[in-house]
Amino acid sequence: MVKDLFIKIILKSVKKRWTSNTDQKVLISTNQYFDKKSWINTISSGSNADRTRHWDIVYCKNRFEVYRHFFDADICFLFGYGSFLSKILAADKVLYFPVLGLEFLDQRKLPPSYKIEQPPTASITAISEYCLGMAIVLTRNLQSVFLKQLNRKWDQQRLLGSQFVSVSDMNIGILGVGKVGRSIAQQFKKIGCYVAGCDKNKNENLAEVDKWYSPNNLADFLDAADVLIIALSSNAETEQMIGLKELKMLGSDSFLINISRGNIIVEKDLIHALKAKIIRGAVIDVFSREPLPGSSPLYKLDNVILTPHISGNINLFIDEIQEDFIAKISKEPDLN
Repeated sequence: MVKDLFIKIILKSVKKRWTSNTDQKVLISTNQYFDKKSWINTISSGSNADRTRHWDIVYCKNRFEVYRHFFDADICFLFGYGSFLSKILAADKVLYFPVLGLEFLDQRKLPPSYKIEQPPTASITAISEYCLGMAIVLTRNLQSVFLKQLNRKWDQQRLLGSQFVSVSDMNIGILGVGKVGRSIAQQFKKIGCYVAGCDKNKNENLAEVDKWYSPNNLADFLDAADVLIIALSSNAETEQMIGLKELKMLGSDSFLINISRGNIIVEKDLIHALKAKIIRGAVIDVFSREPLPGSSPLYKLDNVILTPHISGNINLFIDEIQEDFIAKISKEPDLN
């Protein structure tokens, strides 16, 4: 309620905040990834200077500035702000989000005249390769080597203590087979894995999925998986979908990789499952609270690999996303 009132006050505080005679008023929200300097360099370089010559750009470095200028903008490059957008009634707009998952945005509440644009799928490849690489590292316990290296210790025992099983011989279960899940399936199929998919939207024509399960058959799906990869969108249906009950279904010889959203797993249940060896190990790239606090028990576990939300790190694709934004928006019709 306080946030809603704050938004209304800002929007009513000034009748007209942004006047321009150019063809398009472009709002760009800046942050640690997409800073103003990088935008200016990209926009002024090569053919981009000609493409953007009719743009009147306002760079917004915080939420207040975005709220203030959003109403008058024709084009918006936005990092987040989904809950805010659903409360605004404004003229036609093009909204560009530099992320793949739009679960934060309730598109049903947006005016039908809004057009949503997203970046190319380069980060999907990065995510799927991350999953394949981490599956190999985790199943062979190679993370222990990195710790020994830091301490200048030569120790083969932990690596030779169990029989080698090739990832290519494992059953890969992908929970959520959208664009990201499908790309992950393709990576594992390339090395000969059996891949099962669990999704409410089945696509029997996908050659990279050997068997489909519905969420109603989640228990059978989990029981069959040697490596569970979570690639779901976060919503009311998927929040805390994987708890202790589901981890027990997965079993003590199985591994888990989460590259979707932290709130899909009940984190305290995952910690218990890792400590009690209810599952064999996990790779976690996303957390219910980020950054993950230093007090988290996850840091002390030797059967888990933690990465700071970087499986498809947007920082790897800044230039590509900025170029895509300019290319797509410069083709948009005049909205004035």
